[in-house]
Amino acid sequence: MSWVTNVMVSVNHRDRATAGEFAAWLCDRPFEYLKREQWHRDLTYPWPEDREWEGPYSGALAESPDSVWPGTKVHECCVWLGVLNHADLDKVRDRFAAMPWQEPNAAQLMLMDQEEAFFRIWMIRDSQFFEVPLPPPYENDDAFWSH
Repeated sequence: MSWVTNVMVSVNHRDRATAGEFAAWLCDRPFEYLKREQWHRDLTYPWPEDREWEGPYSGALAESPDSVWPGTKVHECCVWLGVLNHADLDKVRDRFAAMPWQEPNAAQLMLMDQEEAFFRIWMIRDSQFFEVPLPPPYENDDAFWSH
């Protein structure tokens, strides 16, 4: 069984290093955000926090390199892309919101969980982290799939 979440992060250039720290956390410390009840039976539960990660459910983000931005203009944000497997998205969102962003109003976390058709956007305003509301229709609405 797989449960995949597509992830995009967009930040101001001043927060490039902080976004890199968030990406490193996702890659290096999956035991802090995985849905442990969905781990394979052969994996120890609870996961020993000091052990090197060797499990199959880890995720990662990669920074979009300058070479993929077409044209002659310089991009004005930094973007990370990746995929998580069996992630507890509340824990991922909490970690993102707690990062020490220099420009928190420009930090965006975009999540598209398996069986969703579009990204949900999360942003910080006045030290509060919230989902940017989109008007319907949504994937469960018949009108979403009609032309």
